[in-house]
Amino acid sequence: MMKNRKGIRIKLLLFSVVAVAIIIGIVCRYNYHKTRYVEFELHSKIAIADMQFITNGFVYIDSVGELVCFANNFRDSNVEAVFSECDLSTFDFACYDYLIFFQRKLLQLQYSPKLMKEHDGEYYRKDGQMPLIHSIDSIASQDTIYIYKVENTDGKFREVVG
Repeated sequence: MMKNRKGIRIKLLLFSVVAVAIIIGIVCRYNYHKTRYVEFELHSKIAIADMQFITNGFVYIDSVGELVCFANNFRDSNVEAVFSECDLSTFDFACYDYLIFFQRKLLQLQYSPKLMKEHDGEYYRKDGQMPLIHSIDSIASQDTIYIYKVENTDGKFREVVG
């Protein structure tokens, strides 16, 4: 009679361990695949005559220093001139980070470990920053720069590498 109870306890314990492992596996898989969306808002739209720079990517700016460095080291003299005249007081880096898109409107921002693996050249990073995967308008609006703001996340996000 005692051996039978021990056998039932061992089977119940084994069943519990397997059930917990399965639940943890399901939660981890869900977290890996779940797409999270980031809210954004248009900060400004800058018209630039004769812009030569074309890209489908964006630049992630999270400090005044980065914005100034970006503006001073730009490859297109027309864009550099506009950013050098830009009013830095309109940027609130305490509350927001900024994304600069060239010639394309931003439609959607999202992130997840799965998207990071699929779209990013640096899948694993020690700093834990997640790349923002973007969807942009397929129609290029020539000679326009779009600056969007996202809530400041203290270094949680970055642009896609590679």
